[in-house]
Order: sequence, then C-alpha cells, then structure tokens
Amino acid sequence: MGYVLAIDVGTTNLKISITDMNQQLVSSFSKRHNAYVEVASPKCEMDVQKIWKHLIECFDFFNFDVLNNVHTIAFTGQMHGVVQWSKNFSFDNRSTYSTLVTWEDGRCTKAFLRSIPMDDGRNLCSGYGFSTLIHKYQFDFEEFGKFDYCGTIMDLFVWYLGKLDCVMCNCRVWTGKYQSAAGC
Repeated sequence: MGYVLAIDVGTTNLKISITDMNQQLVSSFSKRHNAYVEVASPKCEMDVQKIWKHLIECFDFFNFDVLNNVHTIAFTGQMHGVVQWSKNFSFDNRSTYSTLVTWEDGRCTKAFLRSIPMDDGRNLCSGYGFSTLIHKYQFDFEEFGKFDYCGTIMDLFVWYLGKLDCVMCNCRVWTGKYQSAAGC
C-alpha cells in the first residue's frame, strides 16, 4: 500500500501528515521549530538549518514501514518569505545559504516599495520575496551575490531532496508580485 506524506513548513510549526491513497489520515505530528534569529528590528529572519533539523526529528514519530512506503510527497508552508542558496549547498555549511527572511520582515520602507516599478499598478509588501531580493540587491549586494538560487523555504527543501539542477516555480506568485495591496 502506498502513502502520501504532506509537510507544512509554517512560521512557527512544522506539521507532517501521512494519508493512505484514499486520503484517510494514517498519522500526523506537529512540532514548534523556534527558528527565529536575533536581528535588528524591523528585520525578521529564521535559521534554515534549525528548521531542517526539527523537520528531520519529526520523522522519528512515524512508523518506519509506513515511511518506507511513501509514494508521494507534498510540501506547503511559508509562501512569501525568501532564502538564497548556492549550488554547493550543504546544511552543515552556513556560508552556502542565507537566513530565511520571513513575510513578517519590515526592512522595506513604504518609500522603497513605491520606488519599485510595477507594470500592473499593484503595490508590493515588505517581507515578500520579490521586495526582499530587490532590497538585498540594492543595500547588501555582497550577501545577495554569494548565492546561485533563491526561493521559498519549501523550494529549498524540494531542491535539496530532489537533487535538482534548478527550482521551477511561478516567481510572480511566491515573490508577492500579485498579492493584493489590501492590508499592506
């Protein structure tokens, strides 16, 4: 019998569920990752290695025979934050990846966000990948230029687990470019 493994990498918790092929819940587990790092306000960043280590620890909760029969893996989670990493990425080498800048980050001022030309007339939000990357490019190019890839924390984990040459994602969605201006 095959199983589906669903992983949710949230802002405060990791959640893993396993269902059978008929979508019946077999087991689930949730763990707080406490991955925030101390940075100057209004920045908000997380430790990628800490999230990964907690995710690996979550698998200890599940029956090995069930895990061994997983046929499908689905990732979901923080969709607006951004992390950068290198081709030679390793969780053991922190110089090969950045911290995760979360959707809660406030480094982009309203004036900075208004200075970014948008072809569809919408506004950008601080803490969203697109805005964060432009800010890092303009104000911290040395950090920005060290890495080959960027994406959400989920993109990094899928890239790592799949040993992919690149990450394919809809950048207009994950960067927040098409996020409604309401509430920003």
